[in-house]
Parts: sequence; C-alpha cells; structure tokens
Amino acid sequence: MNEIICADVLDGLKQVKDNSVHLSFTSVPYNLSIKYNTYKDDIPFKKYISWLKDIFMEIYRVSVDGGRCAINIDAIKNDKPDIEKEYRKPIFIHIYNLMKEIGWMFRDEICWYKQNISGNKASWGSWMSCSNPCIRRNHEYIYVFSKNNWKLDGDNELSDLTGEEFCLYTASTWEIQPDTRKLANHPAIFPEELAKRIIKLYSYRNNIVLDCFCGSGTVPYVAKLYGRNYIGIDMDKNYCNCARERVESANSLFKEKYISRSERIKKDENKEEDLDIFGEQHEI
Repeated sequence: MNEIICADVLDGLKQVKDNSVHLSFTSVPYNLSIKYNTYKDDIPFKKYISWLKDIFMEIYRVSVDGGRCAINIDAIKNDKPDIEKEYRKPIFIHIYNLMKEIGWMFRDEICWYKQNISGNKASWGSWMSCSNPCIRRNHEYIYVFSKNNWKLDGDNELSDLTGEEFCLYTASTWEIQPDTRKLANHPAIFPEELAKRIIKLYSYRNNIVLDCFCGSGTVPYVAKLYGRNYIGIDMDKNYCNCARERVESANSLFKEKYISRSERIKKDENKEEDLDIFGEQHEI
C-alpha cells in the first residue's frame, strides 16, 4: 500500500495481498506498436488477449467483494482486415468476454469524448467518397466491472462527491481533453480529470486504488490527492521515478479541508433554498 512497484505487471500484482484493493483503474496497452521505453507494444493478438486475462484474474484476486475494476480501452485499426474480416479490432468486446469468464460483473460503460480527433487526412480513407471511408476516433471507452457485489461497503461520510459532481460524473459521456504532456517521455498520459472522476465516483476516502500500468503515475497521484491509498505498478524505472515524484508532490498539494457528506448535503440544500428565494443562485 502507498507504493510504486517497479516490476513486470504480473510479478508486481503477485506482491499485492488478496482481497485488499477497492478500485482498480488502468489503461491497458493497445498493442499498436506505441513506443514505450521498455515494453514492446506489438505481440500476436491471441497472446495479447491471453495476457490481459492473466492480469485481470490477478486483479480479481486482489480486489475486495464489491470492488470495482475500470478499464480504459478502445477499438484499434486492424492490419489484416481482409483476412480477419474486421476493419477494426473491438478490443472492448474481447475484454468484456474475458472479464465475464473470470467472474467479473459488468456494471457500466462510459464514453470518454476527447474532442480532438486522432489521425490525419491520410487516415480518412476514400476522400469525399463512400468507396471506403475511415472513421477517425475522437472517443474511447471506460468499462466498469464489480466483483461479486454491486455495492461497495464503506462509511458514506467518507464519500467525497458533491451533488454537482455526482450529477456530472453519472452521465454516460465525459468531455475531457487528453493530457498532451510528455512526463518521463511517456507517450500516452491519463488526464488527471479522468482519474479524478473514476476515483471519486467509485471509491471512498482511505480506500486502496490500484493502477497496474501506472506509467507516469497519474492514478496514484490523483488517488493521493483525494485522500485515497494507492498501489502503482510499472516495469519502466523512469516512469516509476516520475510516479513517485508526483505522488510526493501530492502530499504538499493536499490542503483541502475534509467536508463530511452530511455537511455537503446541508450545503447543497442551502443553495437550493437560495435559488428559490432569489430566482438565481447568489454567493452567501
């Protein structure tokens, strides 16, 4: 707990205790030959899916009953569409199937609308023609699963969602700009807002949050920032060092006074009363 483990993902997960993690949130490698520092992001597809199954079996082991597993994933362009009869490989379908085989219960899907569009004009396919157009991706998915129970036990006073956040975060589409920074030369950094929403929506303060592909450390950093414990795993030493530095910086940034759930509800009720009296919300 509260450690960045520098190891291969499966070796790192074996260091985590059974039934100890409340939320796992990660973005798996997409097997698109992305240039990570150490990991080879290009393995045979069947081996890739089998590897993911081994990983999520381990995450199932370390998760508490009612624990959640959120996975950021997308469909990817297929290099052999004519042979395999798939223009894109819907990795999210493969993940759904392997998660059900393990025993995870599917609870929801979130569409992360990134606003910017990946791909250049060359990837549009048949320009201005219906011959063979290519859809450019400006969204990804987050699939959310539960272990054994839908409800995560905990003290509601340790749930730190405001009413406004709850309404926003429970919408099925999230508009969040990607993070374009190159921390530790990592090619695909999680936006902090994405991690914040998943962590606040699916875990209590003091829970343990795991990211088994933590990269530059966004999930552990945000977990620490919002009063959670964390476990991060990555095989790259530079990424791990960056993650540790970010988590350390969260200690000094965490100055927000804790407001209990009952106090927040009362505050929201006062805002509603103010709206009724004045016809619009005023600062009080």
